[in-house]
Amino acid sequence: MYKAADLNNDGSIQYAEFIVAAMKQEELHSEKKLQDAFNAFDKDKNGSIDKHELMTIFEFSEGFDIDEIEKMIKEVDSNGDGQIQFEEFKKMMLGGKIG
Repeated sequence: MYKAADLNNDGSIQYAEFIVAAMKQEELHSEKKLQDAFNAFDKDKNGSIDKHELMTIFEFSEGFDIDEIEKMIKEVDSNGDGQIQFEEFKKMMLGGKIG
């Protein structure tokens, strides 16, 4: 369970990871809960999650750098704009194929 909650695999659980992990699986599948989780990451509320927002979330993780953040985004970013929109986030959270 801990490993599943540790989204960036750094050995610790940050606040945003905790929010996602704390939701029951059936609640996670609801559109509202997914939007709430997305909003926890989307700090500037512009409808997308960028590398700067992820860096803020993971800033306390030792050894976590911009290259790892960019890699995380590329794994989810199906339209190639360098950001994660809600639909991309939703696919990732529901275990759908990305990209």
